[in-house]
Amino acid sequence: MTNLLPAARYSRPGGYSQPHRRSEAQMTITVPQQDQALEERTREAWQRYAERVRDLTGAEYERAEHESWDELQADLAAFAADRALAEIDAV
Repeated sequence: MTNLLPAARYSRPGGYSQPHRRSEAQMTITVPQQDQALEERTREAWQRYAERVRDLTGAEYERAEHESWDELQADLAAFAADRALAEIDAV
């Protein structure tokens, strides 16, 4: 995935902004495929959590939220470990 960073902006009198004029070109950022996969897994984990507690109330919500939160935290910890390993492999 490639993103272009927006040109720097500065506030002008009168309350509007205008692109800052620079002689340098915009910088291109490339996100490694591994990072994209981990980000997708993170989004999916949060989505699963939200779906498990959606439309629940009372004791049913409390039980499902507690279990779902524990599962989410375990998933996020595993993803963090995967990121750390990917960073070590990249060195």
